[in-house]
Amino acid sequence: MNFSDMQARLGIGVLRTDLAPSYGEFINEALMEIQNRRSWTCMKVLELVTLGPSEEYGIVALQSNFKELQPEPAINYVTDDGGLIPAKVVFLEQEIHRVWAWSGAPMFTWPPRVFLIRQATETDIGIVEPLIEAINLSVGMFAYLPPLVNPTDLSPFITAYPMMVLAKAKSIAFSAINDPISNQFEIEFEAKFRTAAYQDAYSEVAGRRLRM
Repeated sequence: MNFSDMQARLGIGVLRTDLAPSYGEFINEALMEIQNRRSWTCMKVLELVTLGPSEEYGIVALQSNFKELQPEPAINYVTDDGGLIPAKVVFLEQEIHRVWAWSGAPMFTWPPRVFLIRQATETDIGIVEPLIEAINLSVGMFAYLPPLVNPTDLSPFITAYPMMVLAKAKSIAFSAINDPISNQFEIEFEAKFRTAAYQDAYSEVAGRRLRM
């Protein structure tokens, strides 16, 4: 089911021609709410970034649709032979305090400790240590999916959980005109969201055996 198909389904469920120009907006708002509520497997991204060389500390911006890091170890150093060394992710303030504690002397450690900081318009990662050579990092993150624009655009949420997206879009549509029936669709959405979240979480561990 593509973007156009979902708008048609929403139109059948809402039956308000005056709202038709906003169907696409309602669907995208529903998709964003679903992604804000939970980080899903389809949002997983692996980004490779390079820091340094630098005389001070190195810093680089992550992709603009960054939401949050994956569970540890989310950031790994990529060795020359392609191996991975887990990095310790800390707060920038911790690193600044650590440098102050040693009177500003360089405190190079290996592997270096990585900080993550959210700016007004971007999220950065960096290292508060001089880097005599460039180092490569593999950053595992959850990233927001782009909004649907073209009629043939697809969404993994619409593909896997169309009724969840439809229920949320209906709730948003009726809420826009202060129709109390929006509460009914919100209840329906919550039920379908819980089921979808369970299925998504189960898919992460299916086929694995826990060993003590």
